[in-house]
Amino acid sequence: PRSTLFPYTTLFRSMTVHLDLIEGCKHAAISAELCGDQTLDTERLKDMLNTVRKQRQILPDDPFLNFATEKNDSEYDSQNTLPDTEDSLSAIFKQAAGLDLVGIWANGNNYRGFANSAGQRNWYNNANFNFDWSVYHNSDKAVKMGYAGFDWDDSVLASKMSSVREALAIMGKQPVSLTPGKYRVYLAPAALYEFLSVVIWQGFSLEDVKTAQTPLIQMVAEGRKVDPSIQLIDNRVDGFASAFSAEGFILPDSVKLINSGRYHSSLTNARSAKEYGEPVNANDEYPSSLDLAPGDIDVENVLKEL
Repeated sequence: PRSTLFPYTTLFRSMTVHLDLIEGCKHAAISAELCGDQTLDTERLKDMLNTVRKQRQILPDDPFLNFATEKNDSEYDSQNTLPDTEDSLSAIFKQAAGLDLVGIWANGNNYRGFANSAGQRNWYNNANFNFDWSVYHNSDKAVKMGYAGFDWDDSVLASKMSSVREALAIMGKQPVSLTPGKYRVYLAPAALYEFLSVVIWQGFSLEDVKTAQTPLIQMVAEGRKVDPSIQLIDNRVDGFASAFSAEGFILPDSVKLINSGRYHSSLTNARSAKEYGEPVNANDEYPSSLDLAPGDIDVENVLKEL
């Protein structure tokens, strides 16, 4: 029955090690999952080291090999303000009573470390929660919603669930067919996320910009712009990403991607930095903590504005 929720919770720990063995311009890399048993993991690491030593001997020079040569240590440990899982799930079940809801709740710490033979040590520890859910109405109609962050607030969840119920009521009305024409529209956060997730995959990569593969090529090459109110940055300092790369480079706290509606900067990883002579400002060439500046219309006034 739709009024019944079937909770399933599990504790999950994933540990991955990435090893890169470098000599001159030759290097070999390998990754593996660890089990947490020190004896077993030590043996596995020894086997991995032997493997990359053999591989490195037969590999050609890598012209775009680029790694940090200056020693820059860093350590970041966030205050753990995560909610108690049982309390949060109880609040979710209470607010979702009577709804046909399906979703995923994740809550925990994320650790990332870097070490090299030059003695550099970097450490990152942050924690967040993420509740991603959809509520089914009927046929092909459903409402999607999300709540993520560092500090849980029952009142925020209640407000979001109230918005879901209002949207379900609207979906229950007879659909209206629009004739072709120009209309002002409002993209809900979930819809805007889907749009941005397509754009950002290659949109801000320096490699894709230089090879004209970015979907934003007209903004880059022709200076086309979006509304001046659009401010988009990769905001690591307020987001959920470490401030060092896999090669040991220290990354800026944030990178402006779109400023006042214009394409501003690309994201450059270590290899692209070597190839194109640009500074490293990203671990991967897509945003790690995308931050879109808010607009100036309250959600409650959207329909009136339209």
